[in-house]
Amino acid sequence: MQNSLCAIGLFCCLLSPTQAAIVNYNGDITYHNDIVRVDFIVNNISNLTIFTDSRGLSNTAINSYNFDPYLTLWDGNGNFIAENDDIDFSAFNYDSSLSIANLSPGNYFFTVTASVNAANTTNYSEGFHFDMGSPITIGSWNQDLNPNDPIVSQSPANQFVTSTIDPQTQSVISATINHLGAHWSANLDLTTVAAIPLPASIWLFASAIAGYLISKKRNN
Repeated sequence: MQNSLCAIGLFCCLLSPTQAAIVNYNGDITYHNDIVRVDFIVNNISNLTIFTDSRGLSNTAINSYNFDPYLTLWDGNGNFIAENDDIDFSAFNYDSSLSIANLSPGNYFFTVTASVNAANTTNYSEGFHFDMGSPITIGSWNQDLNPNDPIVSQSPANQFVTSTIDPQTQSVISATINHLGAHWSANLDLTTVAAIPLPASIWLFASAIAGYLISKKRNN
């Protein structure tokens, strides 16, 4: 009997999304080991997407690029949920994106750091990789870059790129870039997941089964 009732319960909880607005958060960091924290509340079971859109052209950086961001999602107690460095490193898309389906109601926050300033452990309180180093202003810092990125060989951006060349193949095996902008921008998209009202015929069928099971139990 318990298995039957459980099956009916699961069937009655079919889910479908309802749209919500995207909220943008943005600002500037100063140092390469700064940590931006954005707290938010999820009131209902929701599909969550967080994505940055700041790595592209900058109005302040000499080479027109902001720093490469790193996203991490945490629950309200500072427990790690997910992280992302690059949307597509091989395609030189250095912005970050996270998607979580059916996120439970509760308190959450996400952090934006400069790549690869990832968390030391799965608990926020235990800090990030760059915490022990001396702060370096973003404009003076050399951040890792995909060695195949076209800007490694393109002017004028390549004047801010430091490359390591393989002496045998003469190919670039590693690269860093400096004079980066300090701006970050992150977008929070929460789509509430709501229960679908079931057709009356299904409710009638479920009620009939429940009535039959109760009647059978009484007869036994």
